Amino acid sequence: MENKNWDTGSGDMKDDTRVDIDKNSNEINKNAKSDMKNIGTAEMDSFVKKMHYPAKKQEIIDTAKRDGSSEKITSRLQTIHEKYYSSAEELTRELATMV
Repeated sequence: MENKNWDTGSGDMKDDTRVDIDKNSNEINKNAKSDMKNIGTAEMDSFVKKMHYPAKKQEIIDTAKRDGSSEKITSRLQTIHEKYYSSAEELTRELATMV
């Protein structure tokens, strides 16, 4: 990693360094979103279909943990809105929009 310039007078980073950090942050966020799209699709589909509805967000998460779903699945479920889900189709639509 390159040596970053620091303005020792004010304690602030130089503008070019700030831009580098912003670019790196944007790239990390883009990669995280890409990973969320690709996590265990078959595992998620299987879980969503066997879930009993209607169910609140926390019930869905608790069921996933109890059933031994992967950390990726339970983390993804943490991103859904706090509400009752009436069907597998409704939860699937919600998961598709939360990426």
